Amino acid sequence: MSVLPPRLLSGAAVSTFGRVLGTLVSVLTVGVVTRSLAAGGGVAAYGTYATIFAFLAVAAVVADGGLYLVFTKWAAREDAEGESRIFQAVLRLRFVSLGVALFLLATVVSVLPYPAVVRAGVLLGTVGVGSQLVTQLLLGVFQKRLRMLAPAVSEVLGRGATLLFSLLISWRGGGVLAFVGAFVVGALVTLVGNLLAVRRFLTAPSAHPGPRASAVIREAWPLGLMLICWLLVFRVDSVLLSLFRPPEELGWYALPYKVLESLLFFPAMIGGLLLPALSKEAIAEKRRFSEALSAATSLFLVLTIPTVALLFLSAPWVIAVLGGPGFSPSVPVLRILAVALGTLFFGNLYGNSAIALGAQRSLLRAAMILALFNILVNLVIIPRYSFFGAAWTTLGTELLSALTAFGIVWRRVRFTFFSAPNWHIASAGGVLLLVSFLPLPSSLRIMMSVSAYAAALWVLGVLTPRRLAALLRAQRLSGSSPVGEL
Repeated sequence: MSVLPPRLLSGAAVSTFGRVLGTLVSVLTVGVVTRSLAAGGGVAAYGTYATIFAFLAVAAVVADGGLYLVFTKWAAREDAEGESRIFQAVLRLRFVSLGVALFLLATVVSVLPYPAVVRAGVLLGTVGVGSQLVTQLLLGVFQKRLRMLAPAVSEVLGRGATLLFSLLISWRGGGVLAFVGAFVVGALVTLVGNLLAVRRFLTAPSAHPGPRASAVIREAWPLGLMLICWLLVFRVDSVLLSLFRPPEELGWYALPYKVLESLLFFPAMIGGLLLPALSKEAIAEKRRFSEALSAATSLFLVLTIPTVALLFLSAPWVIAVLGGPGFSPSVPVLRILAVALGTLFFGNLYGNSAIALGAQRSLLRAAMILALFNILVNLVIIPRYSFFGAAWTTLGTELLSALTAFGIVWRRVRFTFFSAPNWHIASAGGVLLLVSFLPLPSSLRIMMSVSAYAAALWVLGVLTPRRLAALLRAQRLSGSSPVGEL
């Protein structure tokens, strides 16, 4: 791997530690909620819970409207005062978009034939969604500076609060609405933690006007529409399952999908850290942009292979721990989604790269086509093949999405993809795959596979003491100069 921005890897390391810890807490929460609801009302009760969060995800994306990506991109080019002006302007628009999203959501759930508990859960959960949307904007401030300790701590505290309240609710025999309330409490805790930490970076409100709302909207609307299209890709399957199939089948699909969502933080986190740096390089010098993207491609490849393999191999254990024997049909679904996670890694990387290059409209056209494709295929597949068909459709759509984003970036900037280091990484992945077929107990096979992968990376020269030392030295540098090799 070649050029990476200063403190990217140290910032990613802090974020990764915090997000891994937060994800572990979140997975424990999923297990508590799933088992508690299944014990009280069967798999159908968890399906009702999943329906509520499918609609909350819709509200979150509609309310975002592309504003987070615009703020992250614009703030990367400004000093502290200019950043504060942009933040104030975007935050005002975010509150307006949140109000619009809530109105639309309330209208939709009132019209569709859902029980009262779904309507009440959606309305309660919007408090948590609003908190998360403000937290997301604050995250852009930290990402610009690659100072990720405070948001990592805040997220762990928020998820910990959700877990504690979920344990209490489970002990008291609470239902779906109580667990939605636990989500709201956790989101509020995370927001407060970030608000306390961000004050050291944002300056006081400026007397100078920020960007006009019209300018922000003009930049954001293609991104917002694109995110809605991606939302259709991610959520239309759950909504269609809730309409066409019994709640139990949505529950069998929702649990592995929740695991997938928990792991999406990894590519999203690194992509978010890269976006400000890539936005600068896209304006300053295309050669350095190409080098940074080549390095990021290799980094994503190193991380994707073991993540997908571990999730695929451990799927039976993960489902058994989180859901119990009633969720055994979820195991093959999780394995399909594990492969989809690998395509999501690169879709996120090249999607962020296209945004940094100003190719929003190309991404939008692609997203609209993919969303239409996904809806039509799911309308045909789900009534007949249920959640298995939905999982395969997700995999196919995400593969097309990643290839499309790659093509959009490739037409604008040539970067190294089929390089010697990448072939070495792929070869190490082949070693991992071979070891995973050994007739050994699952836990031993997983440990040996990961160890063989790390050893192969070492032998093939991808990760060596010299390159690791160069990385550590690079993290002590400051400014915008490129840093060492990996």
